[in-house]
Amino acid sequence: FIKSLAWRYAVHGAPFGSEVAGVEGVYRARLEKGLDELRKMGWRDPRTAGLVPEGGEITGAMQRLRGLEYQVRRETYVRDRLIEQRTWYQRRAEGSRRATALWAWTIVLLTCLGLVFALSGAFGSGPGATAAAGVTSAAAAAAIAWNEVRRHHPLIEAHTLIEQDLSAMMVVMQTTITESQWPSAVYETERYVSPQHTDWLARHSS
Repeated sequence: FIKSLAWRYAVHGAPFGSEVAGVEGVYRARLEKGLDELRKMGWRDPRTAGLVPEGGEITGAMQRLRGLEYQVRRETYVRDRLIEQRTWYQRRAEGSRRATALWAWTIVLLTCLGLVFALSGAFGSGPGATAAAGVTSAAAAAAIAWNEVRRHHPLIEAHTLIEQDLSAMMVVMQTTITESQWPSAVYETERYVSPQHTDWLARHSS
């Protein structure tokens, strides 16, 4: 969430639009609220060990980008954030498809081997074949269960939907969006790439 918050601040995304008074204070308040949740889960704040300088929550690069004109901020965000995230989700979807295909063939192979060993045992090939049939059947069942746990299919659908949403948003940002609409468009884009949104899509695709 830190990267998302930083991008929104740097390019005037909501709730850090150009018209917001005391925007640095608003950013730090939002950041601390999120960090409090992380600390509850055992996260260690690097600032307590002096690894982050005082005031380092807002970097010079963030301030410089925020100070640029709208067109430059828009182009930078689309190029370095939106397209990068779209490519990431595209690669994740492709990786999940390959993993799904691999495990599907593995399950088929193990099931066929189990059937062969079972038939061999039935026709008197000895107890070894029967034991092998049990092992391969168990392996096939484990592979099926593992595949379900990984939720490849829901993740493929979720990542594909997010990639499509980002592609559509990229077109809007590069063509029709106005400066007054920009803060909400950035906010919506960051919502697309949030882990919570991905998890919600995966749950509702399963």
